[in-house]
Amino acid sequence: MKFGFLITCFYILSLSYTIGQTANSDYLDGVVYMKISDQAITNLIPYDSTDVDFNQIINDFDVTDILQPFSGIGSDTLDLTYKLHFDDTMAVDQLVSEINNLSWVDYCEKAPLYKTTFTPNDFNSNQWYLSKIEAFDGWDYTQGSTDVVIAIVDNAVRTTHTDLVSNIWVNAGESENGFDSDLNGYPDDINGYDVADGDNNPNPPGSFTSGAFSHGTHCAGTASGSTDNGIGISGVGFNCKIMAVKCTPDAEQGTSLQYAYEGLRYAIDASADIISMSWGSRASSFTGDALINTAVLNGITMFAAAGNDGEESLLSPASHNSVMAVGATDQNDQITSFSNYGSGIAFMAPGLSIYNLLGGNDNDYGYSNGTSMSCPMAAGLGGLILSFNPGFTPNDIESAIIDGCDFIDGLNSGYEGKLGAGRINIGNTFGILSINEIEKKSSVQYYPNPTSEKLNVVFGEADVNTNQMKVIDNLGRDVTDEINFEKQDSHKVILNNLTKLDTGIYFLQVKNTNKTVRFIVQ
Repeated sequence: MKFGFLITCFYILSLSYTIGQTANSDYLDGVVYMKISDQAITNLIPYDSTDVDFNQIINDFDVTDILQPFSGIGSDTLDLTYKLHFDDTMAVDQLVSEINNLSWVDYCEKAPLYKTTFTPNDFNSNQWYLSKIEAFDGWDYTQGSTDVVIAIVDNAVRTTHTDLVSNIWVNAGESENGFDSDLNGYPDDINGYDVADGDNNPNPPGSFTSGAFSHGTHCAGTASGSTDNGIGISGVGFNCKIMAVKCTPDAEQGTSLQYAYEGLRYAIDASADIISMSWGSRASSFTGDALINTAVLNGITMFAAAGNDGEESLLSPASHNSVMAVGATDQNDQITSFSNYGSGIAFMAPGLSIYNLLGGNDNDYGYSNGTSMSCPMAAGLGGLILSFNPGFTPNDIESAIIDGCDFIDGLNSGYEGKLGAGRINIGNTFGILSINEIEKKSSVQYYPNPTSEKLNVVFGEADVNTNQMKVIDNLGRDVTDEINFEKQDSHKVILNNLTKLDTGIYFLQVKNTNKTVRFIVQ
């Protein structure tokens, strides 16, 4: 039997990839995912299968590794999902077909290859996009919270960049001592993790000076680079923290993410608040969907790049219903020539000539184009919103962004209804949120109305003083002394003894405010 060794730790690299995918450009060579039935009795780790057909498959297709990369994540589907590495890469379709014929396998599928969605360039510009999205107005409301963590799941992030280092997330439960101090499965993950090479260094390869491995660093700076520090650039998230998750092996060129799924798993395990995914594939998978669904169950807000094919479709994971798909616009609020579009777009954000950090050294800056740049811009806004209201759900965050968008269909003939809610506007978003907060504080709920015995009154504003309340009838007579005011908490008051009042219309007034409650006693 050719199956010679096993690797049981999901973060150990056992296979070296090449950039050119020989079997199919949309899928990883030599990798499939297999989900077994919950009734299966086959032992895969350690391997001890008596299934003759599966043993024959291992031999026929040169299977080298069986891994269980998502064990313990808390999903019935992912806990039973295995990753197979095999050498007979050109026979992948036949391998998938034969595994799917096994009675104890629910499904087997090819592994999508996720590619970064940007195009580097070197023409001159500045951070024009911050004015376009009214970031400065938004920062008057909030400058982000250090408690909000944005995971940049990407090829690499230069955590030591002088214009990023102060905003890099620090895992308070971990110590760099060679052990897994916080018992999360990732030794010494102080600032993030390299899930591709299985170590705690999420930075680009040491030999890297320029090229595709700058992608994740540019995205990190756009989302929340160090701001108001007197140098370089401003990041949208201002003070929000960046969790660096490296998904590309050092041996590769940085244009694709061979370990995107393991990167998502790390962001989930490390309790990121927001995940930014500036990559995509034309292919999708049940395994990827299960990871996204698990992130949703953990309350994580997700953004993804729509794609750079200039067509009416969305790449995966942007096509998932629980992920906010972000397209790219230019300085004139027109869709860029490369941006994907369609009914699944959530909103647009600037993505042309975006000046931000690069990863060649600790003082590297430059320009990039792509929906890859639009995605972290929106993710940074998501971080600001969560900082402003920590109780917001992913749906709340999406609604807040949509409510604040500038509608740009009129500037994009032929794209009507295909650009989502429009281009993000941070100033508008927080203007609306602040109004909503004021209305919430000034609101008053009361029930039952009409009433005969008591009236429950709930104020949006805390610390209501019953001594400042009075009740008058419809003739203006003060009947306050007839009523017993029972304060339940800082928001709620119960008006008792209403049986002492004649039937009719009454008004509860709160002194020094404009609040008046009209109620009926019957």
